[in-house]
Amino acid sequence: MNYDVKSLDQYSNECNLAVNKTKTNWMVVCTTQMDMVHSLGRKQLSLFYRGSILKHIHVTKLLNVYLDNNLSWIDHITKTLSSGYSTLTVSRKTH
Repeated sequence: MNYDVKSLDQYSNECNLAVNKTKTNWMVVCTTQMDMVHSLGRKQLSLFYRGSILKHIHVTKLLNVYLDNNLSWIDHITKTLSSGYSTLTVSRKTH
């Protein structure tokens, strides 16, 4: 996988694209069944970009949708409901 990161680095340089090492994260996306069979979530893998270790994440927010490594909607639904409950609580207190 580090070879692929080097290829992305080369591509970004050729296209004059900037990559922020501190904001760049990575995650392995797979089904829940594959994760359980191959223990992908428990493997300690390190990806490097220009000498810095990239942060391994399990959930990310993209276009206001929370995506997890198993492509499950649980995190998105939980965070959306939590935000909705907070909004309802504040609106109830103001009326």
